[in-house]
Amino acid sequence: MYVFFRVPASAPQSCPEIYLKMEENILLKDRLTKLSKQHGILQENYQKLLNVMTAEQNIGSSGNKITMEGSSSNFIEALIAEETEKYMKEESEHCELLESKINQEIEELRRTLKDELLKK
Repeated sequence: MYVFFRVPASAPQSCPEIYLKMEENILLKDRLTKLSKQHGILQENYQKLLNVMTAEQNIGSSGNKITMEGSSSNFIEALIAEETEKYMKEESEHCELLESKINQEIEELRRTLKDELLKK
């Protein structure tokens, strides 16, 4: 996938790649923010599912309560927990990778700007 950035006219002609890197970092940060929000929503939904699917379910009127051991709900809960854990692990790894790339780019930009300033 190719992404094209517009370098501002006010940018010095000697370092347009710095501005391109900055734009790329902004896009990466936006993606990281979106993934973090999705991660939070998934955690909330998972917690809601866990709250709804308890191991014991009370069935019947208040005068005639029957407690049913939910073996099927335990199985479903385990499946949901396993799938959610796998997904969250994948997303966490992706977020960590993006964060690492962003930090590397920031450091490279700092070094480049420092070098440019020292040359002047």
